[in-house]
Amino acid sequence: MRRCLSSLKFEQIGRHYYDHGAHINLQRDAGVILIPGYITNIRQFEERLMMCVETTHKVLRTDTCWDIIRNEGKAFATEVLVSGVVLTRYNNKTYRVDDILWDQTPRKTFLWNGNNVSLANYYQNKYQLNIQNMDQPLLQSNPRRRDIHRGDNSPILLIPELCMPTGLLDSDRRNFRKMQLLSKYLQQNPPSRVSSIQNFMDRLRSSDETRGLLSEWGLEFEGRELVTINEGRVLPPETLTFSNQAKQPVHVKVNELADWTSEMRTDSSSKMATAQPLTTAEWVIIVSSRDAGGVDHLVQTMRTLGTGMGFPIAPPAQIMVLNDARMSAYLNALEEAKNKHKELKLLFTIIPFAKDTTDLYNKIKKRCLSQYGILNQCFRQTHIQQNNIGRLRSVVTKLLIQINAKRGGEPWKTLLDVVVPTMIVGFDVYHPGKRSSGKSYGAMVASMNRTVSRFYSTVTPQNLMDEISTRLEVDIIKCVKAFVKQNGDRFPTTIFFYRDGVGEGQLSYVYNMEVAQVQKALKEYYETLSKPPPKLVFIVVTKKGNARILCKSPGQNGRQNYTNPNPGTVVDNTITLPERYDFFLIAQQARKDQTVSPTAFNVLHDDLLKTPAEIQALTFKLCHMYYNWSGTVAVPAVCQYAHKLAYLTGTALDASPAEGGGSGHNVQPHLLNYLYYL
Repeated sequence: MRRCLSSLKFEQIGRHYYDHGAHINLQRDAGVILIPGYITNIRQFEERLMMCVETTHKVLRTDTCWDIIRNEGKAFATEVLVSGVVLTRYNNKTYRVDDILWDQTPRKTFLWNGNNVSLANYYQNKYQLNIQNMDQPLLQSNPRRRDIHRGDNSPILLIPELCMPTGLLDSDRRNFRKMQLLSKYLQQNPPSRVSSIQNFMDRLRSSDETRGLLSEWGLEFEGRELVTINEGRVLPPETLTFSNQAKQPVHVKVNELADWTSEMRTDSSSKMATAQPLTTAEWVIIVSSRDAGGVDHLVQTMRTLGTGMGFPIAPPAQIMVLNDARMSAYLNALEEAKNKHKELKLLFTIIPFAKDTTDLYNKIKKRCLSQYGILNQCFRQTHIQQNNIGRLRSVVTKLLIQINAKRGGEPWKTLLDVVVPTMIVGFDVYHPGKRSSGKSYGAMVASMNRTVSRFYSTVTPQNLMDEISTRLEVDIIKCVKAFVKQNGDRFPTTIFFYRDGVGEGQLSYVYNMEVAQVQKALKEYYETLSKPPPKLVFIVVTKKGNARILCKSPGQNGRQNYTNPNPGTVVDNTITLPERYDFFLIAQQARKDQTVSPTAFNVLHDDLLKTPAEIQALTFKLCHMYYNWSGTVAVPAVCQYAHKLAYLTGTALDASPAEGGGSGHNVQPHLLNYLYYL
């Protein structure tokens, strides 16, 4: 396929091929160039050989790395370029930048063809490129694992003026107008996506050269139409449990869009399933003086909506107004509030408007959760300045759901169709991103009740950038012990383990390492108690696949109309793999301007011998239990919670929760039974 794409004048950038002839120049409005491309994969699927095609774009900045260095300075250049990916236009290769060598220049020499030559001379001789600035620093790209395997251990040195940064900067992502413009091209609705793919197939099929290349392997494409799946189905809507004014259960069937926002409104007859009322002595608000104007209205809105939602909220014990918005002022106020209010359970901090408040947010979280063992709720100042009353009420509704969940309340419930003690486990790994020297963390979240509404969480450091965990046996036993403690000494006899964040090439390693770890740990622990080990179902969850599933219906003028399927759509044939026990599930609703991405589930181990329909129904049910959103999410809630926990630990806490007490850097142990990371 690579030869076919090259014959169509597609150019390889990184792993994929892009059509430079169809580039979109947004230099004037966004400072970038978008190059459309396609991701292709030919393989044997369930019934026949097929090709999966997905559209993609490469975002290229129009300035060079040298432009950024000389115009923005060392600090900004280091922040933007290190750990980023750059493209060298002379060979269309991408490199990850690991360092900027400020003390070296293009005059640096190395051995090439038996002679010592400078980098500047090398580029002149090989690419006929003249280096304009001989005093610019060099970019260093260290060898990757595949390079080391083939014996290439030397770093690659790049000249900034020949390198173009790829992707978007954080400042770009905060620019609403720029992102709105880019989304018109980067996000495609179903009809647009289908049209792009069909045009690509027409180019492939109409080229004599590509037909000849395919015929060498005895291959040809049947047509331009997408594969039809005749046995796809939509699971029935889930029933969730709320409560009424008399605290009696109210069962509500979710609509076909899997959204129950209307059930959380104050004029609805249904209230939160259970709530932990917030008394005056239990909470304090901290806000800077310049942002304090709307706080009274915010508190009144919280109290009014809380009453309607079945979550009573009393006025705060104190509204601490700070003279300035510096970090030191916030941290001093946190300390004062903790010392002054002995029954404090929630520190509510209003974060000021600024370009970047990440450091302030992280410091507040670490101080509250690690040192004090007190829940924290951060709230953006921009929300309390809402002139739109309806918008503010919507924001506060979500805020109250989150606070109640953090305090151990249950905004809504579902009911597992099981009669034996069952624990649902989610696991994900966080890796430090750009410009970070932090650690990798594996987070595990386990359900503690039959309604999948109470959870226990634990985090363990990982080997840096290693996706496969070697500490699962420790964490799974922690979860079992917590389950026993919260269920009157009843041990889980069934465990469903959802493992998120695993690439397709790692499946066999996960099976041989992680599944074996969990089985071994459970067997040994249960044997010490003279109990049979629990039945284990181990499922790998993959969100970042290239397959897309659409609904097709007759349109105008004989054309087909393509739309996103409804939440609950399941496909376990045709596009699945014959050697796997796998299925696709669309649990979430997509926006009209986007194409929904199905989540792939791969059952690696199943002691229960459940039918595919039973596992699919359970998985869809679990996608309803994420308390940061009154709708379904793409993965089971325990996976989303594990992702949030790993991310918070890696970015703000940077230490695993302490099981034996706080050390000033660890989450206090009593918080492990709460969703403190929401």
